[in-house]
Amino acid sequence: MDINLEDVFEIFEEPEHSKNVLLNFQEKYNIDSEELYLFYQQGGINCEESPISEEDFKSLIHHFIIFKENGGDPWELKKSDIWEENIAYQNTEKDYSPCSFFSCVILCIIH
Repeated sequence: MDINLEDVFEIFEEPEHSKNVLLNFQEKYNIDSEELYLFYQQGGINCEESPISEEDFKSLIHHFIIFKENGGDPWELKKSDIWEENIAYQNTEKDYSPCSFFSCVILCIIH
């Protein structure tokens, strides 16, 4: 009896799999994955005040790390349809959006 890896394991192509997971989180929670990850690295995320469930938060961080380690470009996450449709994601000199929920949480923690 021949057993293939696909019969035992679920095979994912990276960084595309993690990119799709991150895009789904961005749409679900209306957040920027890279921004959340950077705040996480700085130790400024308070999961109790976050609109993201703890399980989804851990998954998002995990998939962002996998995405980056496999050559994913965070700019690709900003080029999605949600980026173009949601003004909160856009940050240009001409149209500077207000701070996101996470940057506001950081400011509250610092002060």
